[in-house]
Amino acid sequence: MRRALLALLLLLPVLPLRAAEPVHVVQQKETLSSIARLYGVPVATLISLNAIDDPNKVKWGTSLRLPPGTRPVDSTTTAAPVATATPTPTPTVKSEVKPEIRPTAPAAARPPVLAKRSATPDWRNYGPLQVDWSAWRPMAGSLVAPGVNSQGQTLYVAVNCGARRLNVTGPAGAWKTWDVPKESFEQELLGAACRDTALTGG
Repeated sequence: MRRALLALLLLLPVLPLRAAEPVHVVQQKETLSSIARLYGVPVATLISLNAIDDPNKVKWGTSLRLPPGTRPVDSTTTAAPVATATPTPTPTVKSEVKPEIRPTAPAAARPPVLAKRSATPDWRNYGPLQVDWSAWRPMAGSLVAPGVNSQGQTLYVAVNCGARRLNVTGPAGAWKTWDVPKESFEQELLGAACRDTALTGG
C-alpha cells in the first residue's frame, strides 16, 4: 500500500497543470486599441471576451480577460503586468458578435466620426438589407451598424469611406472581405453613409 502511494506521489509533479486565464489591468490613458496592440490580439476579441458595450469607455482599473497564453508582443511598452486571474463565476456573455474592422485606407484619409447610438432605431432599406441608421458607430477608422438580411438574420454592416469599400458579417458572425460595392444597392448604401455629415463630420 505504501509503495502504491509513493509511486502516485512521484507521478504528481509531471501531471499537466491547467493554465490560469491571463488578465490585463487597464491603466490611465490606455485605450482598448492600445491594449490590443500590446498583446497582438484583435480589438473584437477583447470586446467579446469581456462583454464590452462601449469600446470607447473602458475605465482604468478594470481587469480585462485575455485569450489563454497571451503575452505582450513588445516588451519595451510600458504596461501593467499580466496577472493570474482569481477563479470567479463566469459572466454571461452577450450573443451579439462585435466586429473587427481592418481598414485599408491611409490614416490621413479616415474621417472623424461623430455619430452616437440612438435609443430610437431608424431602419432604412437597401436592396435585401435593412440598416439601423441611428446605430452607426466608429470602429478602427470605419463605420459599423447593425442590420437584417432578407431572411431576417441579424448581421453587421461596415463601410470604409476612405477606401470606398463595404464589409458584412456572415451567419457565424465572422467578417467577410472588404469589397468594392458591385450591386446598385451596395453603392447606394456606401454613398449614403459617406455623404451623411452626421456620421462623417464633414
